[in-house]
Amino acid sequence: MLKEEIQSGWLYGWKDIVAYMGVVDKATLIRWEHRFGCPILRGPYGRPMAHRAMLTEWLMLFAEMTGQQKKALAKKRRLARAAEDLA
Repeated sequence: MLKEEIQSGWLYGWKDIVAYMGVVDKATLIRWEHRFGCPILRGPYGRPMAHRAMLTEWLMLFAEMTGQQKKALAKKRRLARAAEDLA
């Protein structure tokens, strides 16, 4: 990771994002992104990127959610993606 990236707060690539989030692998992050709205953005050429502040805020909200709330959020996001696919 470059010094400028550390100072800016941005993380670039799955390896850096996984390390910051403290999860086992990128599959978990991709699942969280799709199901629960984990704030992973796509940079040039589809490269994943995320800002530390956004990830930290999302993690705090996610940790406070109950299992029922997580299921409801996942269902809502799944239905929204299905509606986008139909449009």
